[in-house]
Amino acid sequence: LIVHNIISNNIYDLDADSLNVIRNSFSMVKFFYTNCIFDIRCTSNLFNLENPKIIHEKMKYYQDTYQLSNDHFEIPVFYYHNGLKYLPRNIIKQLEKKDFIDGGAYNGDSALIFEKHYNPKKIYSFNYNIILRIVINKNNNKERV
Repeated sequence: LIVHNIISNNIYDLDADSLNVIRNSFSMVKFFYTNCIFDIRCTSNLFNLENPKIIHEKMKYYQDTYQLSNDHFEIPVFYYHNGLKYLPRNIIKQLEKKDFIDGGAYNGDSALIFEKHYNPKKIYSFNYNIILRIVINKNNNKERV
């Protein structure tokens, strides 16, 4: 019921096939984690294997560019674009003017990256943690995304 309400309240412009895919996907999930289950220090160490200096400089740029209300900047989101930056260029071009669904939006940070780098038609961000909904709304206000 909660998932149905979230989908109904957050995804307005999708066609019937897209809505069915989302509903079927969520119907298979038995439990939703509402908080991060990984320690950021642990996951950061995994991503810092690349070039710590370059990553640090790029993250500094994002911290200066985006003032997130909870000041939580994750390397996988901002530096690696949730893995999207490793897709071939022709695949990334196919993402342009498509709808992006950010289910489990945490603080809305991915939506900022999607908007800036992937030219989406529309971004749907939602989270099951009601407290984080306030943070998402602050970070993704109409002037920014």
